[in-house]
Amino acid sequence: TNINILKHVQTRWLSIGRSLQRVLENWDALETYFKEERKETTTQQQKSNRNPQSRLQRLEEFFASPSKQLYCIFLQFAIKPFDEFNTIMQSEAPMIHLLRLNLHKLLNSLFNRFLKPSCRLGKNLLEVKFEDTNNYRKDDEIIIGDEARKFIGNAKDNYLKSSRVQEFYRDVKMFYVESCRYLIDKLQINEELKVQAEVAYLQLRLSSPFSD
Repeated sequence: TNINILKHVQTRWLSIGRSLQRVLENWDALETYFKEERKETTTQQQKSNRNPQSRLQRLEEFFASPSKQLYCIFLQFAIKPFDEFNTIMQSEAPMIHLLRLNLHKLLNSLFNRFLKPSCRLGKNLLEVKFEDTNNYRKDDEIIIGDEARKFIGNAKDNYLKSSRVQEFYRDVKMFYVESCRYLIDKLQINEELKVQAEVAYLQLRLSSPFSD
């Protein structure tokens, strides 16, 4: 059976989710394919400079790994808010006046996924200590998506070791932390230009002070 796999293109960020979905839909078939493909690799190919055997071995090991499958399942879920943000920002209409508001929305969405609600009480987004491990939710309360939760729930049937699950939750927290840090440090959410550009957002006229 032929399988069409979508390739992520670096210049098209929105292709990541679709590529992951197609890979996950065909995970078992891909695992079988690379396993058989490596078996059929000739001695001559193994001795070539490119060493395709090594590459095939890495692909075979990747698709044979339950933990790798879990990471892919999580990432498909985790990038959805980023896709939503990118979709809005790629509009043909000027969106500079909505940039800060949507960055706040994205940051808030990420906070909701791994931080305790109590650590955010009485604070604006940029005051939240999201890097403080004491503010993290318990592993079973971190939002990782229904499919990832089901996969972990069936850990025995999926041959997923408990040590790998603990490692996965650690990496999930780091993923969210690094994402938040990037939004704040690199994209400069409250940059003066982004704030002043909101004068063009007419829906704020009812809630903004006259000085704005």
